[in-house]
Amino acid sequence: MLVRSLDTGRRPSGLLLVPGPSGTQPRRGLSTSSYLRRIIRDYAAQDARNRHLGMAGEQAVVESERNALIKCGRSDLAEMVRHVAKLEGDGAGYDIKSYTPEGEEKFIDVKTTQGDRSTAFYLSSNEVRFAADHAIAVTSTALLSSIKPRHPARYSCTVEN
Repeated sequence: MLVRSLDTGRRPSGLLLVPGPSGTQPRRGLSTSSYLRRIIRDYAAQDARNRHLGMAGEQAVVESERNALIKCGRSDLAEMVRHVAKLEGDGAGYDIKSYTPEGEEKFIDVKTTQGDRSTAFYLSSNEVRFAADHAIAVTSTALLSSIKPRHPARYSCTVEN
């Protein structure tokens, strides 16, 4: 198809001015002020805070388990309480290996939050698998006002097969 200029009837030698569409399109996106106020999430920093909070909760439960065993006169078992997640990583399906005062093994998975007891938490497929094979105590530790509380609130449930 041959394009001819509108006024001369000859083939154009440069740009051809074509009228734009009628009507204007509505503006899309954020206003400048909204764009400047937007929240920029730092996921790496959030992950670091969550890991720090989780580790503080696990350490609080380790101390609590050891103190409870010592109070029952079982300092021998208190020395055997292991923070498995810290020593071996978080792939075991539980965080702490402890003992009952009678000497039975007790596996504890700790979920730490700054929320209340209605705060939901996530169980990995590995944690669910381990819980299906063993009786496991899942302890949700709420660290309310600081990372190192004197008396963390503890909410517990036991998953039994």
